[in-house]
Formats: sequence, structure tokens, C-alpha cells
Amino acid sequence: MQAKLGAGMPATWLNLPWLLVECYLYVHIAAAVQAQPLLAEAGFDCFATQKAAGWIKSVPAAQELAEQAEAVHLQLHPSQLPLQQVDKAADAAAAAGELPD
Repeated sequence: MQAKLGAGMPATWLNLPWLLVECYLYVHIAAAVQAQPLLAEAGFDCFATQKAAGWIKSVPAAQELAEQAEAVHLQLHPSQLPLQQVDKAADAAAAAGELPD
């Protein structure tokens, strides 16, 4: 039995929601690669290039989100140190070999 869309149209790859189709294909391509012992043992990722490119493109958005989170944190807790200073202090303590209590 074939699935039907809202107006009684048959469901095809071309008229389904793109995210649904993309995720479906991604899962099945990844499963096919993992089913090949040589590729699975080597940890081959056929999407590595696209993942790396997406990660690099997301840096500005992540930076903006971090800045907004910092502003909200300072509004909610004005007496506390900014998160960046807390992170730097924790990094310095870790580099000196000090463990938190």
C-alpha cells in the first residue's frame, strides 16, 4: 500500500518534506557504509567533508549565541564574574594541576 499525501496525491521522494527525505537517506547511506566491514573498521565517514564544512560555517552563529548567553547571564547574576573569566580561571587552574573542590 502506498502512502498518500493530504490531497490524495501519492507520496514520492519529490513531494515529501525535504528534511524527512534527507534524514531517511542519510541513515540508510550511513548504514550501508557501516555494513561494509573494511569501511566500518576504518571508521570511514562518507559525510566527513560536509560535516566539517558545516561546523566551520557555524562558528559565527555559535559566537553570537555565546555572546547573547553571556549578556543574559550578567543580567540575571550581575554580582558574578562573566562566564569568560570563569572559564579562563578554570583553564588556568587546570593547567597548574589544581583540581576543584
